[in-house]
Amino acid sequence: FEYALQLNGAESKDAIMIGDSYSADIMGAQNAGIDQIYLPLEKISYDQKPECTHLIHSLEEVFSIL
Repeated sequence: FEYALQLNGAESKDAIMIGDSYSADIMGAQNAGIDQIYLPLEKISYDQKPECTHLIHSLEEVFSIL
């Protein structure tokens, strides 16, 4: 994540990660200080709601966040 930020001349506050893998995409972005949009491929219940900046259920929801 830090390399991608450097490569693009960006700071973590200016980036957002959209991912479907909680352990790789979401936790990686969290560790780099980047906001996250999590689109789980498997259905999750509300009592299992993961910690992330945004939780979506379809790609169309991304537009309302950006």
